[in-house]
Amino acid sequence: MAVGPLAFDLRGAVEGVIDLFTEVAGSKGLPVGLLVDREWPKIVKGDAGRLRQILTNLLSNAIKFTEKGDVIVTINCDKPAATPVEIRFAVTDT
Repeated sequence: MAVGPLAFDLRGAVEGVIDLFTEVAGSKGLPVGLLVDREWPKIVKGDAGRLRQILTNLLSNAIKFTEKGDVIVTINCDKPAATPVEIRFAVTDT
């Protein structure tokens, strides 16, 4: 039985993934930051598991291939009043 999109706490999901990597990043001396658009929605409908999987892969690679500097996760909400809402995620490293 397929389950459709479910409501979830977007910030909680993203922070949960970041928390998984703070120790390994810290052991390399890399701070991991989160920059969020103030217009983003707290609760969204979607696939939280898939989002966590994608962010996990991006953060893992960023930390693996960054020797010094930092890793930043950025979340922007392009059209906060629109339905469906458009949210852009970026993981950048130095």
